Amino acid sequence: MVLIALSLVTLSSVEIRHSRQSRDMAIARANARLALTTAIGQLQLHLGPDQRVSATSSILANGGARHWTGVWRTRREDGTSFLERDPRTGSLRDLRAAPGWMPEQEVLAWLVSGDAHPAAALPPGHSVELVGPGSVTSGDDRVRVPTVPVVGDDGNRHRIAWWVGDLGVRANVAVADPHRNPGPSAPEAVRYYPTMATQQAEAEMM
Repeated sequence: MVLIALSLVTLSSVEIRHSRQSRDMAIARANARLALTTAIGQLQLHLGPDQRVSATSSILANGGARHWTGVWRTRREDGTSFLERDPRTGSLRDLRAAPGWMPEQEVLAWLVSGDAHPAAALPPGHSVELVGPGSVTSGDDRVRVPTVPVVGDDGNRHRIAWWVGDLGVRANVAVADPHRNPGPSAPEAVRYYPTMATQQAEAEMM
């Protein structure tokens, strides 16, 4: 009887532990979906308008977290262009090239969780590393972002985090060059093909 009772207690402990693990896994997945939904919403909110461009924080004088994606306007706050025509020469000049213009003063948002600046130090207890040693080899390429507290249905406080990476600043090294091995009829194609412009005119690109 003692052996049977001990076995039942052990089985109950295993079932309780498994139930807790399943519950924790469900909460983690729900938090991950919430982080993804928030990231997509912020991306659409800030980069949805046509008058917006993105760049990484590496363009700043003190970028800190150099892979955070920032959002900038392509026009001034009053809707006028950054480009002005010089009345004397007739050429266009970019007001952003004037001395004293600072990119960090014009940024609209950073596409990461929280509201920290990329140059700010993030406390370990309120931040998480989303891109680490398993993905990059250099410490400068790691991505750490602030966490955001959320309250679950169980009343417990959880934390989520997200980061939107800018694919526009990356080179895809997995793309094969179709002209790497030219045929005998055009042996020099490997040299001049990469310098040629596309011959396909598409109306949506004009």
